[in-house]
Amino acid sequence: MLFKRKDPEDRDKGLPGQKMGLGEALGHAKDVVEEGFGPSPAERKLFKHGAEGEGVVTSHAMIARSQFGRETFYSIVVRFRSADGTEAEFNCPAVKRDKVGMLETGDKVPVRYDSADPAKATLDLPALEARFARHVEEVEGLRHQMDDEKVAKAEAEVDGRVWTPSDPEQQKSDLTTHRMDVRPGLAWTPIGDRLLPIEAAAKAGAGGVTVEGPIGELIKGPAHAAVSYVSQHAAELLPELADDWFSTHVIRIFQPYGGAPAGVTATHAESAGLAIVAALVSSLTGHLVRTEVALTGGLTAAGDLTPVPGLKKKRQVAERDWAKRLIAPTPAEQGGQAEPQQGQVQDQQGQGLEVVFIANVPDALQAALAKHRLKGYVPPV
Repeated sequence: MLFKRKDPEDRDKGLPGQKMGLGEALGHAKDVVEEGFGPSPAERKLFKHGAEGEGVVTSHAMIARSQFGRETFYSIVVRFRSADGTEAEFNCPAVKRDKVGMLETGDKVPVRYDSADPAKATLDLPALEARFARHVEEVEGLRHQMDDEKVAKAEAEVDGRVWTPSDPEQQKSDLTTHRMDVRPGLAWTPIGDRLLPIEAAAKAGAGGVTVEGPIGELIKGPAHAAVSYVSQHAAELLPELADDWFSTHVIRIFQPYGGAPAGVTATHAESAGLAIVAALVSSLTGHLVRTEVALTGGLTAAGDLTPVPGLKKKRQVAERDWAKRLIAPTPAEQGGQAEPQQGQVQDQQGQGLEVVFIANVPDALQAALAKHRLKGYVPPV
């Protein structure tokens, strides 16, 4: 006989916790852990009723680690002085690192103690855990605010280098990595043989425009024309802004990733004006430029759109580099057909790319920007 049938009496005995439901078993496991590593009843009482104080970590040592290393427990020794000047020292034998962070010698920590007997003291774990949670939240918030370009640029400035990659493969990698970035103020436009991002941001100042980044010198003209157009039409485009808003803020236009494509001149970059307008309106309203959209089109000082030379090439670049819709000014002639009337949008289907011809800037913004504002976005004041 290969297998012996288990006796019913032995089967009923089972293992500890085997007959428990899932919730009961989890509770049992938690009690076991807290019994070995959690605060004692006396420490919990001090958490609620003890006097508040501040101590200094004098030593620390790891005492346990979970099977997969996800939880680490370590003991610390804390020295503190009570309100009446009595100095005391106590050992907190089991602190969970992922709840309070890595405490080092000399770190200040919150303490709870018995005012009648300062020798009865403990680490104020609830307060320490809350402090660590706030720190983690602040770090995550800063991390979300800083994109890869800003981190790389900060590191480059520390090393005394200028962050302008000259390696074409590195440029392509940068653009590919960030091609689906989603945030207000970011638009994409074909320049040379690359689909490049244009970003717009604003900060309080004395007014004016700054143009930065690897192609900053190339897009100064289109950038100033775009900002001029938006400021002159702010009443219609940005009704939430104050009348003097542009005179009290500095507009920053820049290309955040990679370097300038080889052989690109200011003439090639003249068609970036429409994309800069879209990026700026997006930044100031919270309506994202759709991730599948690219824009091309020059802008005159009066705000009129100019035809795009080499549109076929720009279509090829936009389609190759992920875009699904290219927004461009209406050409003067379309195979002998009459130019569309003001406000009319005409679509021409390419191979996987929709080319949307527009007659003016408002039509371009309507076709490029998301209908709804980004959730939680607060317009600048």
